[in-house]
Amino acid sequence: MRPYPDPLRARVFGLLAELMIHVHAPEALRVGVDNADAIRYVVAHGPKLLLVPFHVVREASGERTSGLELTFALRRAHPPFERVPVVMPVSIFAQVAFEAAWRDRHLAYVFPLLESQLDGEKTREALRAFLITAT
Repeated sequence: MRPYPDPLRARVFGLLAELMIHVHAPEALRVGVDNADAIRYVVAHGPKLLLVPFHVVREASGERTSGLELTFALRRAHPPFERVPVVMPVSIFAQVAFEAAWRDRHLAYVFPLLESQLDGEKTREALRAFLITAT
């Protein structure tokens, strides 16, 4: 949903394309959009799968947030989205922050797609299995 670094983005989109997943709105949200606006966008479009990068960003208000926080906020505000699967790319630079946040708030229907493991066959197979069972 939010823009994220091109090299990681290209690899994620390539992997999703291999799995026959087409990203319809690759940058649906501009940099700095508040979570509330992002949630309104998601609810209005009702996707069956979300691609939400983890990276930490500053909202227009100046508050720091992440893809994990956006996912929590979406699910709190709209419980039907608790069962919408989320693929969450995590860059090498954000992996430590992600792991700390993930430890505290593990979520169902979220697949962390770690950049450090992105090219591995195990990751590809695990993502394929996640998409089959979660959708």
